[in-house]
Amino acid sequence: VAAQRQRALAIMCRVYVGSIYYELGEDTIRQAFIPFGPIKSIDMSWDSVTMKHKVALEADYHREPFCSPVKQFCVALVRALSLFLQGFAFVEYEVPEAAQLALEQMNSVVLGGRNIKVGRPSNIGQAQPIIDQLAEEARAFNRIYVASVHPDLSDEDIKSVFEAFGRIKSCMLAREPTTGRHKGYGFIGEGILCLTGVMPHSSSGGSAELELICLLGVQSMTRRSRPRTLWLP
Repeated sequence: VAAQRQRALAIMCRVYVGSIYYELGEDTIRQAFIPFGPIKSIDMSWDSVTMKHKVALEADYHREPFCSPVKQFCVALVRALSLFLQGFAFVEYEVPEAAQLALEQMNSVVLGGRNIKVGRPSNIGQAQPIIDQLAEEARAFNRIYVASVHPDLSDEDIKSVFEAFGRIKSCMLAREPTTGRHKGYGFIGEGILCLTGVMPHSSSGGSAELELICLLGVQSMTRRSRPRTLWLP
C-alpha cells in the first residue's frame, strides 16, 4: 500500500505539456513553469544525436546552403509544415501542490505563439483510486501552499504577512538540506485564516483558490493545499 501511495504521489507531481512550438527548448519550458514550484525534471521528446525536438529535425533543412529547385521546394514545404509541428514534455515538480497550481494556471496559455495544453499524464491507470483517496484525505486539513517566495524572505517574514488575515498555527518554507536556503515554496498551517480571493473548493469541484501577493517585487502565489500526506521533503 505504501508503494502504491508513493507511485500515486509521483504521478500527481507530473504534468503533461502539449502543443509546444517545435523551436522551444527546455529552458523556455522551465522558465514558464518554475513560478509554481521547484522542478525536479523536464522530459522532452529529444533526438539523441541532435538534441532537438524529433518533430523539428526536418525544419533544419532550410538552414543548409543550396540552390536546387527541389531543395527550394522542400524548404518551402518544411516552413509550411512547421506551423503544425508540435512537441510535448512532462514537467515533474517536487510537490503535488505545484503541479496542481500549474494545471490550473497554464492550460491554454500562449507560449511561443501557440496555446499549450497542460493536463495530467495518461498513465494514471490503477493509481486513480489512490489519488482519489488522497484527495479525500485533503479535506481534513487546512493549510495553504505558497510559491514564488523571494530568496531574501524568511519563514517569519511570510508568517507576519499572513498573520494580517488571521491566526496561523505554523509557517514553514522548504529548505535545501546542504545550504539551508529555502526553495521558494512552503506551507502555512491555518488556525483562523481568511484570504481575499482564496476560496474553498465548491461542491462541484470548481476552484477559485489563487491569490497573488507582491513581496519584495516578486508575486508570491498562494493556494489551498492538498493533504498533509502530500508533503514530499
